[in-house]
Amino acid sequence: MAGRRPDYGETSLGGDSLRLVGRRAAVAGAAVCALALPVALAAAVALFGAGPAAPARAAALLSAEGAFSGLELVFRAAALCTLAGAWLLGAGLVIEGLFE
Repeated sequence: MAGRRPDYGETSLGGDSLRLVGRRAAVAGAAVCALALPVALAAAVALFGAGPAAPARAAALLSAEGAFSGLELVFRAAALCTLAGAWLLGAGLVIEGLFE
């Protein structure tokens, strides 16, 4: 005997389905990633550059000694936004897939 799938079309908050919430979260996450990733890459290239000194600069940045300023702060903020956007995108896809 086949079971009836629950209807998630209406929620207690006024009609938004959970699938729509997941879709909006996925779109917002993709937008955040699309905006923050180029900034993070440009800041990384400007910080690390190319050549033999690049590993030393990368190690100094990752050691996190002292206060952040300028380009280091931009790099860390853009990387954090990229990670948050990727998390939001993944969560939205999972929610949308679960309640399809």
